[in-house]
Amino acid sequence: MENKKNNDYLIMAIPEWALCYLYYGDESNLSEEDKKLCDDFLKKYRFVSEKDEQPESYFTHYPEFGLACNVIDCYCQEV
Repeated sequence: MENKKNNDYLIMAIPEWALCYLYYGDESNLSEEDKKLCDDFLKKYRFVSEKDEQPESYFTHYPEFGLACNVIDCYCQEV
């Protein structure tokens, strides 16, 4: 999936299920496999914030990582 660039931020389709871990470090309700997907993502990118104050989730077959799911567009930076 091609990411949209906005200045030095990338707008990325982040799975909803991963947001608590990426934003707050809360790994409850994550499997070891899901946590590894998030950790691998964090080795390449830094999660900054949701794109909008009241972000709308949407379904995609092409999230930034993991299987098809509901995602939220988020600002991220390369590490």
